[in-house]
Amino acid sequence: MTTTGDRDQNTALHNFGGKGLWTSQLEELL
Repeated sequence: MTTTGDRDQNTALHNFGGKGLWTSQLEELL
């Protein structure tokens, strides 16, 4: 699994906003 944080390492994680980034992407895959 590759998340947005893995692909975009120049943007701080808190700037992606919303629910925990990894959590929301994991839920989509499930």
